[in-house]
Amino acid sequence: MAALARGRKMKIKVESLLSAEFYVEMKETQNVADLLKIIKWVWGDKDDYFCLYHSSVKMQSDKPLFAYNIRDGSVVKVALFVESP
Repeated sequence: MAALARGRKMKIKVESLLSAEFYVEMKETQNVADLLKIIKWVWGDKDDYFCLYHSSVKMQSDKPLFAYNIRDGSVVKVALFVESP
């Protein structure tokens, strides 16, 4: 339990059909919103709308990564929309 409170670091692969994949290192206690900020920074897309998925489940930005069972080596898929879906 103590390790969860601090948050273990893990390496996550981010994939999209439209952009090059990349890896990011995050703590499992960080929110999905934190991952989304990194994705927007790396891809430079500030105005587009992103949906993140792990194991075909749409991720909500206010939840921590561990809520989606994301572990070291997990893959997060990104769907990109020009307008909010």
